[in-house]
Amino acid sequence: MIEEIDKVTKMAASEFKKIIQIKRLSLPENDKVDTRTTEDADYTSYIMNGVHAEPSMNHLHVHIFSVDRTGEYMKLRKHYNSFTTNFLIPVRDLPFSRDDPRKQLTHGKACIREDLKCWKCKRNFKASMIGLKEHLKAELASMVHTRK
Repeated sequence: MIEEIDKVTKMAASEFKKIIQIKRLSLPENDKVDTRTTEDADYTSYIMNGVHAEPSMNHLHVHIFSVDRTGEYMKLRKHYNSFTTNFLIPVRDLPFSRDDPRKQLTHGKACIREDLKCWKCKRNFKASMIGLKEHLKAELASMVHTRK
């Protein structure tokens, strides 16, 4: 399973790199970033994977996604927190040790109810998904402007 996740992570990283580079090319001329500095950048660090503490489906599945969390389906607190809090369990953390607190049934529910916090700067948006989504767009824009 880890080998397959690694393969898909590389594919997702390649796609994320293309998205960032396309966004960079669309910048106004005075904001252009020298893309030669990003050609060899390792975008796998922008890709995450994991399983949910309380899966919503009965079959085994692994989530593989980019860190920006700006997708159109990211609409509710439970969506965002299921990929931003300890509700998401990195595949490499499995299997759990006997005393891992994430094994408790109450673990997942508590994570989903947490305040909305930016994955990058940790700013707290309480329950404002609209405010968080606007902020996440700005965080993605800062990734586009960043020289690697």
